[in-house]
Amino acid sequence: MTDEPHIVPRRRHWFKVGVLLLVLNVPFGYGGVAACTAFALARKQSCWCWLLLGGGMYGLSWLMLGVGLLLTGAEGIDYIKGLRGRHIRRRRERKASESE
Repeated sequence: MTDEPHIVPRRRHWFKVGVLLLVLNVPFGYGGVAACTAFALARKQSCWCWLLLGGGMYGLSWLMLGVGLLLTGAEGIDYIKGLRGRHIRRRRERKASESE
């Protein structure tokens, strides 16, 4: 028996899309802001277009979060928490086996 939430078969595709949006929204938002800020600083001139693009990417990440939540609902949040928990457990087990 798996600990994955029950997914209705016809919604399975949209559930996966929603989970993908939920997982990618944070790296997309913060990464976009960081990259655009770095480009703006590298130009040595005042270039507001990079900063506006970074702000737009950050705003788009919030839109990704909202759409992901609409597609997955509460079971999507539980699923992602389970993924995160499994990932943390694997890292701890790997560290413990390397230190022995």
